Amino acid sequence: SARGTDVRHRAQPPPQLSPSFARVPGSADALNGAFVNLELIRQGQARSYRRYPCRFTAEMNGWEAYARAHRKGLWRD
Repeated sequence: SARGTDVRHRAQPPPQLSPSFARVPGSADALNGAFVNLELIRQGQARSYRRYPCRFTAEMNGWEAYARAHRKGLWRD
């Protein structure tokens, strides 16, 4: 759990990002070294964002498949 943990957000705007897009994709790293995005996806509490791939997309997709297969979080039903 990231609760109570200091987290650093790294904005990763893709070059093809439209100026009208209200959110900037990024990643969250806990200061203890944990990659918050991956942990949330592994627990089924978030989805892998495929619209703008990044260097972690394959790993995120793999953890989402794991969460789906094990019916975790969002994939419970």
